Amino acid sequence: MSGKSDHLQRTAEKSRENVVSVAEVIAMRNESTTVKSLRLKVQDKNLTFKAGQWVDTFLPGLEKVGGFSMCSSPGMLKRERTLDLAVKYSEHPPAKWIHEKCTVGTELQIRVGGDMYFDPDPDKPCPDLLLIAGGIGINPIHSIFCHVTDLLDSHWTHSPKHVSLLYSASSMDELIFHEDILRHCKQKPHILSYQSFVTKESSLVNDEICGRRICREDLLKEVERMKSHDLMVFICGPPPMIHSLEEMLVSVGVQKEKVRYEKWW
Repeated sequence: MSGKSDHLQRTAEKSRENVVSVAEVIAMRNESTTVKSLRLKVQDKNLTFKAGQWVDTFLPGLEKVGGFSMCSSPGMLKRERTLDLAVKYSEHPPAKWIHEKCTVGTELQIRVGGDMYFDPDPDKPCPDLLLIAGGIGINPIHSIFCHVTDLLDSHWTHSPKHVSLLYSASSMDELIFHEDILRHCKQKPHILSYQSFVTKESSLVNDEICGRRICREDLLKEVERMKSHDLMVFICGPPPMIHSLEEMLVSVGVQKEKVRYEKWW
Protein backbone atom coordinates (compact mmCIF):
# COMPACT_ATOMS: atom_id res chain seq x y z
CA MET A 1 0.00 0.00 0.00
CA SER A 2 1.27 3.43 -0.97
CA GLY A 3 -0.64 6.66 -1.11
CA LYS A 4 -0.51 8.90 -4.19
CA SER A 5 -4.27 9.66 -4.07
CA ASP A 6 -6.29 10.21 -0.91
CA HIS A 7 -5.63 7.16 1.23
CA LEU A 8 -8.58 7.54 3.62
CA GLN A 9 -11.13 7.96 0.82
CA ARG A 10 -9.70 5.11 -1.25
CA THR A 11 -9.72 2.69 1.68
CA ALA A 12 -12.96 3.88 3.32
CA GLU A 13 -14.59 0.46 2.89
CA LYS A 14 -11.61 -1.46 4.27
CA SER A 15 -11.47 -2.92 7.78
CA ARG A 16 -9.69 -0.89 10.43
CA GLU A 17 -8.75 -1.50 14.05
CA ASN A 18 -9.89 0.89 16.76
CA VAL A 19 -6.48 1.41 18.36
CA VAL A 20 -4.53 4.54 17.39
CA SER A 21 -1.04 4.44 18.88
CA VAL A 22 1.85 6.83 19.15
CA ALA A 23 4.95 5.37 17.50
CA GLU A 24 8.49 6.74 17.71
CA VAL A 25 10.93 6.50 14.83
CA ILE A 26 13.94 4.73 16.37
CA ALA A 27 15.91 3.96 13.19
CA MET A 28 16.01 4.98 9.52
CA ARG A 29 18.01 3.80 6.54
CA ASN A 30 18.07 3.99 2.76
CA GLU A 31 16.97 0.70 1.22
CA SER A 32 17.58 2.09 -2.29
CA THR A 33 18.05 5.47 -3.93
CA THR A 34 14.26 5.98 -3.77
CA VAL A 35 13.13 3.92 -0.75
CA LYS A 36 13.64 4.83 2.91
CA SER A 37 12.78 2.44 5.73
CA LEU A 38 11.62 3.37 9.23
CA ARG A 39 11.61 1.30 12.38
CA LEU A 40 8.84 2.37 14.73
CA LYS A 41 8.59 1.71 18.45
CA VAL A 42 4.88 1.27 19.13
CA GLN A 43 3.67 2.56 22.50
CA ASP A 44 0.20 1.00 22.81
CA LYS A 45 0.53 -2.72 23.54
CA ASN A 46 -3.01 -3.27 22.25
CA LEU A 47 -1.94 -2.46 18.70
CA THR A 48 -1.30 -5.61 16.66
CA PHE A 49 -1.42 -6.44 12.96
CA LYS A 50 -1.65 -9.37 10.59
CA ALA A 51 0.98 -10.03 7.91
CA GLY A 52 -0.01 -8.08 4.80
CA GLN A 53 -1.86 -5.22 6.49
CA TRP A 54 -1.05 -1.50 6.42
CA VAL A 55 -1.23 1.49 8.75
CA ASP A 56 -2.96 4.83 8.48
CA THR A 57 -0.05 7.15 9.23
CA PHE A 58 -0.76 10.48 10.93
CA LEU A 59 2.29 12.70 10.57
CA PRO A 60 3.02 15.79 12.72
CA GLY A 61 2.01 19.04 11.03
CA LEU A 62 0.58 17.29 7.97
CA GLU A 63 -3.15 17.24 7.21
CA LYS A 64 -3.07 14.42 4.64
CA VAL A 65 -2.92 10.89 6.09
CA GLY A 66 -0.49 8.36 4.64
CA GLY A 67 -1.08 4.68 4.10
CA PHE A 68 1.95 2.37 4.21
CA SER A 69 2.15 -1.40 4.45
CA MET A 70 4.26 -3.07 7.11
CA CYS A 71 7.26 -4.92 5.70
CA SER A 72 8.14 -6.70 8.97
CA SER A 73 6.48 -9.66 10.65
CA PRO A 74 3.76 -9.48 13.31
CA GLY A 75 6.13 -11.53 15.45
CA MET A 76 8.66 -8.70 15.60
CA LEU A 77 5.98 -6.40 17.00
CA LYS A 78 5.11 -8.99 19.65
CA ARG A 79 8.74 -9.58 20.60
CA GLU A 80 10.16 -6.06 20.42
CA ARG A 81 7.14 -3.71 20.11
CA THR A 82 8.60 -2.50 16.80
CA LEU A 83 7.45 -2.58 13.19
CA ASP A 84 9.07 -1.57 9.90
CA LEU A 85 7.79 0.54 7.02
CA ALA A 86 9.54 1.12 3.69
CA VAL A 87 8.42 4.24 1.86
CA LYS A 88 9.17 5.06 -1.77
CA TYR A 89 9.76 8.73 -2.54
CA SER A 90 7.01 10.59 -4.36
CA GLU A 91 5.53 14.08 -4.40
CA HIS A 92 2.58 12.77 -2.41
CA PRO A 93 2.80 14.78 0.87
CA PRO A 94 3.12 11.86 3.37
CA ALA A 95 5.86 10.09 1.36
CA LYS A 96 7.65 13.37 0.67
CA TRP A 97 7.47 14.30 4.38
CA ILE A 98 8.99 10.99 5.44
CA HIS A 99 11.88 11.39 3.00
CA GLU A 100 12.57 15.06 3.68
CA LYS A 101 11.47 15.86 7.25
CA CYS A 102 11.31 12.65 9.29
CA THR A 103 14.17 12.00 11.70
CA VAL A 104 15.03 9.52 14.42
CA GLY A 105 13.04 10.58 17.47
CA THR A 106 10.02 11.78 15.49
CA GLU A 107 6.70 10.69 16.97
CA LEU A 108 3.73 9.91 14.74
CA GLN A 109 0.46 8.05 15.13
CA ILE A 110 -0.62 4.83 13.42
CA ARG A 111 -3.79 2.75 13.02
CA VAL A 112 -3.86 -0.72 11.47
CA GLY A 113 -6.14 -1.56 8.53
CA GLY A 114 -6.49 -3.80 5.51
CA ASP A 115 -8.27 -6.95 4.40
CA MET A 116 -5.44 -8.72 2.54
CA TYR A 117 -3.47 -10.69 5.10
CA PHE A 118 -2.05 -14.08 5.96
CA ASP A 119 -3.05 -15.32 9.39
CA PRO A 120 -3.13 -19.15 9.39
CA ASP A 121 -4.72 -21.25 12.08
CA PRO A 122 -1.74 -23.06 13.69
CA ASP A 123 -3.91 -26.13 14.33
CA LYS A 124 -4.97 -26.60 10.70
CA PRO A 125 -2.96 -27.54 7.58
CA CYS A 126 -1.71 -24.47 5.72
CA PRO A 127 -1.97 -24.18 1.94
CA ASP A 128 1.10 -23.75 -0.24
CA LEU A 129 1.81 -20.07 -0.85
CA LEU A 130 2.74 -18.22 -4.03
CA LEU A 131 3.77 -14.65 -3.17
CA ILE A 132 4.16 -12.11 -6.00
CA ALA A 133 5.41 -8.53 -5.67
CA GLY A 134 5.96 -5.66 -8.06
CA GLY A 135 8.14 -2.70 -7.03
CA ILE A 136 7.33 -1.24 -3.63
CA GLY A 137 4.50 -3.78 -3.49
CA ILE A 138 7.13 -6.00 -1.87
CA ASN A 139 6.21 -4.50 1.52
CA PRO A 140 3.15 -6.59 2.48
CA ILE A 141 4.56 -9.59 0.61
CA HIS A 142 7.79 -9.37 2.60
CA SER A 143 5.72 -9.12 5.80
CA ILE A 144 3.94 -12.36 4.86
CA PHE A 145 7.26 -13.99 3.92
CA CYS A 146 8.80 -12.97 7.27
CA HIS A 147 5.73 -14.26 9.11
CA VAL A 148 6.19 -17.62 7.38
CA THR A 149 9.86 -17.76 8.44
CA ASP A 150 8.90 -16.87 12.02
CA LEU A 151 6.36 -19.69 12.07
CA LEU A 152 8.84 -22.14 10.57
CA ASP A 153 11.38 -21.18 13.25
CA SER A 154 8.76 -21.99 15.87
CA HIS A 155 8.49 -25.56 14.52
CA TRP A 156 5.15 -24.97 12.80
CA THR A 157 3.40 -28.36 12.76
CA HIS A 158 1.05 -27.65 9.85
CA SER A 159 3.40 -25.59 7.66
CA PRO A 160 2.95 -25.46 3.87
CA LYS A 161 5.14 -27.76 1.80
CA HIS A 162 6.18 -24.94 -0.54
CA VAL A 163 6.35 -21.16 -0.29
CA SER A 164 7.55 -19.37 -3.41
CA LEU A 165 8.24 -15.65 -3.87
CA LEU A 166 8.39 -13.96 -7.29
CA TYR A 167 9.60 -10.35 -7.09
CA SER A 168 9.83 -7.91 -10.00
CA ALA A 169 11.36 -4.42 -9.93
CA SER A 170 12.48 -1.94 -12.54
CA SER A 171 16.16 -1.99 -11.53
CA MET A 172 18.65 -3.91 -9.40
CA ASP A 173 18.68 -1.02 -6.92
CA GLU A 174 14.93 -1.31 -6.43
CA LEU A 175 15.10 -4.99 -5.40
CA ILE A 176 14.93 -4.07 -1.73
CA PHE A 177 15.10 -6.95 0.79
CA HIS A 178 16.74 -9.10 -1.92
CA GLU A 179 19.63 -10.29 0.27
CA ASP A 180 17.37 -10.90 3.25
CA ILE A 181 15.05 -13.06 1.16
CA LEU A 182 17.97 -15.04 -0.28
CA ARG A 183 19.35 -15.65 3.21
CA HIS A 184 16.08 -17.14 4.46
CA CYS A 185 15.70 -19.32 1.36
CA LYS A 186 19.20 -20.73 1.79
CA GLN A 187 18.36 -21.62 5.39
CA LYS A 188 15.16 -23.50 4.41
CA PRO A 189 15.57 -24.55 0.75
CA HIS A 190 13.21 -27.50 1.18
CA ILE A 191 10.27 -25.10 1.73
CA LEU A 192 11.23 -21.61 0.55
CA SER A 193 12.09 -20.59 -3.02
CA TYR A 194 12.67 -17.19 -4.64
CA GLN A 195 13.05 -15.72 -8.11
CA SER A 196 13.68 -12.04 -8.82
CA PHE A 197 13.11 -10.12 -12.04
CA VAL A 198 14.44 -6.79 -13.31
CA THR A 199 12.58 -5.17 -16.19
CA LYS A 200 14.80 -2.24 -17.25
CA GLU A 201 18.38 -3.41 -16.68
CA SER A 202 18.51 -6.76 -18.47
CA SER A 203 22.19 -6.26 -19.37
CA LEU A 204 23.15 -6.05 -15.68
CA VAL A 205 21.41 -9.16 -14.36
CA ASN A 206 23.25 -12.20 -13.02
CA ASP A 207 22.45 -15.88 -12.59
CA GLU A 208 20.07 -15.15 -9.69
CA ILE A 209 18.00 -12.46 -11.45
CA CYS A 210 15.92 -12.66 -14.65
CA GLY A 211 16.08 -9.66 -16.97
CA ARG A 212 12.40 -9.57 -17.91
CA ARG A 213 8.87 -9.42 -16.53
CA ILE A 214 7.13 -12.28 -14.74
CA CYS A 215 5.41 -14.32 -17.44
CA ARG A 216 2.79 -17.08 -17.71
CA GLU A 217 5.48 -19.78 -17.90
CA ASP A 218 6.88 -18.65 -14.53
CA LEU A 219 3.45 -18.99 -12.94
CA LEU A 220 2.80 -22.35 -14.59
CA LYS A 221 6.12 -23.65 -13.28
CA GLU A 222 5.25 -22.64 -9.72
CA VAL A 223 1.71 -23.98 -9.84
CA GLU A 224 2.84 -27.34 -11.24
CA ARG A 225 5.67 -27.58 -8.72
CA MET A 226 3.38 -27.01 -5.79
CA LYS A 227 0.57 -29.27 -7.07
CA SER A 228 -1.52 -28.27 -4.09
CA HIS A 229 -5.31 -28.38 -4.03
CA ASP A 230 -5.13 -25.59 -1.47
CA LEU A 231 -2.71 -23.16 -3.14
CA MET A 232 -3.12 -19.54 -2.01
CA VAL A 233 -1.71 -16.59 -3.98
CA PHE A 234 -0.95 -13.13 -2.60
CA ILE A 235 -0.05 -10.29 -4.98
CA CYS A 236 0.86 -6.66 -4.38
CA GLY A 237 1.86 -4.19 -7.07
CA PRO A 238 0.45 -1.64 -9.53
CA PRO A 239 -3.10 -2.38 -10.73
CA PRO A 240 -2.17 -3.27 -14.36
CA MET A 241 0.33 -5.86 -13.10
CA ILE A 242 -2.22 -7.39 -10.73
CA HIS A 243 -4.88 -7.60 -13.46
CA SER A 244 -2.45 -9.29 -15.88
CA LEU A 245 -1.16 -11.74 -13.28
CA GLU A 246 -4.64 -12.68 -12.12
CA GLU A 247 -5.65 -13.52 -15.71
CA MET A 248 -2.50 -15.60 -16.20
CA LEU A 249 -3.00 -17.44 -12.91
CA VAL A 250 -6.55 -18.38 -13.82
CA SER A 251 -5.30 -19.56 -17.23
CA VAL A 252 -2.86 -21.99 -15.55
CA GLY A 253 -5.55 -23.46 -13.32
CA VAL A 254 -5.62 -21.32 -10.16
CA GLN A 255 -9.13 -20.62 -8.88
CA LYS A 256 -9.85 -16.89 -8.87
CA GLU A 257 -11.03 -16.96 -5.25
CA LYS A 258 -7.58 -18.25 -4.26
CA VAL A 259 -5.93 -15.03 -5.49
CA ARG A 260 -5.75 -12.19 -2.99
CA TYR A 261 -4.19 -8.84 -3.77
CA GLU A 262 -3.39 -5.34 -2.57
CA LYS A 263 -3.04 -2.56 -5.13
CA TRP A 264 -0.75 0.37 -4.71
CA TRP A 265 -1.16 3.66 -6.51
